[in-house]
Amino acid sequence: MTRDLDAAGIAFLKGNESCLLHPYPDEGASIGWGHHIRPGDPWYDACQAVLARGLAGTALASALAAVATIPQGEADSLFLVDVRPCIACINAVVHVDITQPQFTALVDFVYNEGIGSPFGSTWLRLLNSGEYTGAADALLMWDKDEKAGQLMDDPVLLRRRKAERAMFLSELPPQPDA
Repeated sequence: MTRDLDAAGIAFLKGNESCLLHPYPDEGASIGWGHHIRPGDPWYDACQAVLARGLAGTALASALAAVATIPQGEADSLFLVDVRPCIACINAVVHVDITQPQFTALVDFVYNEGIGSPFGSTWLRLLNSGEYTGAADALLMWDKDEKAGQLMDDPVLLRRRKAERAMFLSELPPQPDA
């Protein structure tokens, strides 16, 4: 069954993100609901020029913020475009029945961690084996962020993973009678 995000799912994802209407540092530069600025975006060249200056911290954030401001509607439109590949990814890699809340949790995970994140993951292997609780628990392993070349516990990521786990476990698919 091919699923899509419903209004509650969109609200869940946006609740786990923040929306900045100007560029900000994030694996290069992002804008809106985490849209990674890339070639072809109207702000790409200006953001690249700022990044090339070698600024860091608040100086970098301030310089990027001065590049552009977008309206909320444009940020929302970019979000809907950016989430489509995440939806397609979960529809392609999950081979067991899942509920809408489970779908939402997994799309949120992929939106945050990236399209390649499910491949080879423990949570996907467990899920496709029908181990729903184990899959939900395995999401919690993705609570690290790289800082200064080392993987470090990230309380923000852990909070997000716990929210995804809770969403995932909020409604399990019906189990066949034994």
